[in-house]
Amino acid sequence: MSRRSSIARSAAALSVSAALLSACGTGLEAQTYKETGRSDSGRVDLGGLGIRNLHVTPPLSGSTIGTDENAVVSGVFTNTSGTPDSLTSVTSPAAATVTLAEKGDPVAAIPVPADGLSSTTWSIVLSGLTAELHAGQYISLTLDFANAGRTTVQVPVRAGDQGLDGREVEQDPYGEK
Repeated sequence: MSRRSSIARSAAALSVSAALLSACGTGLEAQTYKETGRSDSGRVDLGGLGIRNLHVTPPLSGSTIGTDENAVVSGVFTNTSGTPDSLTSVTSPAAATVTLAEKGDPVAAIPVPADGLSSTTWSIVLSGLTAELHAGQYISLTLDFANAGRTTVQVPVRAGDQGLDGREVEQDPYGEK
């Protein structure tokens, strides 16, 4: 083997190595890079009405909501239009009964003011669950708004077990109070 062919092969190997390794250093500017936040929750836009962070509130203990328990859905409604709107009803194949509530009391509608946000004290209460709900699972909700119309959204069941397993918060070994 001649010295020239050895140098040529080494140069070719270096060129191929450089090309392969250059893909590893693309950083945050890579075409396939997409930063995502904690948006793993129901999010829909209906014209000027926005549904944000819709989720089933996690159980106090464990990762399952039993069929004999109520599941509570919460989130935020935004309204960038100059016209007030309101959530008037919700249906779900996951529950026999769906109730709108404000501060825990049943209401006929959840108001969403013009150019504003819904209150943070509303909820959707699902009772008569058709099956246990498990953390990480998604359930389907169909929401009817007075002006924006109807939409169906997939809502995650959030995990919330702090590992207390029946202990009082004061007994939490991790100090999360």
